Amino acid sequence: MEFKGITLVTGAAGFMGSHLVEFLAAKGVRVRASARPRKDTSFFDRLGVEYVPADLTKPETLPGLFEGEVDRIFHLGAICNFSTPYESLAPTNVEGVRRITQLAMKKGVKRYVHVGSTSVYGHYQGTPFREDSPRNPRDCYGRSKRDGEDIVWGCIRQGFPAIITRPCTVYG
Repeated sequence: MEFKGITLVTGAAGFMGSHLVEFLAAKGVRVRASARPRKDTSFFDRLGVEYVPADLTKPETLPGLFEGEVDRIFHLGAICNFSTPYESLAPTNVEGVRRITQLAMKKGVKRYVHVGSTSVYGHYQGTPFREDSPRNPRDCYGRSKRDGEDIVWGCIRQGFPAIITRPCTVYG
C-alpha cells in the first residue's frame, strides 16, 4: 500500500509522538502534527511539519485535522496518568478515540495505527505477552486504554484498516 498523502500524528507533542514526527519528517513524509493548543510551535516549525492544534475532548477542533489528502493516521493522543480517575481519562482516551476513528472512517484513510498500552493487561503473570493475552486492567488508565481499544476493534470488524500496538515501558 502506497501512502502519498498526509500522515496525521495525534499526540505529536508527547514523548513518543514527537519522536515519531521527527522520524517521519526525516524520511520526507508529509506530516500533519496535532496536539492540544500551545504557544510554542518551534519544534514543529524546525522540522518543517504542519502543526494543527486540536483537543480530542472538543469535537469542533477535529475536522481541520482531516482537511486535504490524509491517508494515514498514527493516533498517540492520550492522557497517561495512573492516578487520574477514569472520569477524567475517558473524555480523551475513550471518547477522543471514538471521535478520531469515526472521522477517519468517514474520510476513508488507508491505514490507522492506534497506540495502546500494555496497561490493558493489568498485572499479567505470564510472559511473554501475546496480543490475545487476557485484558484485565487494574487501574483507571488501563481501563481507559482498553475501552479505547474496544472502539478500534469494533471499527476493524467493520472493515476499517486499523492496527493496534501496545508498547511496553517507553523511556529515553
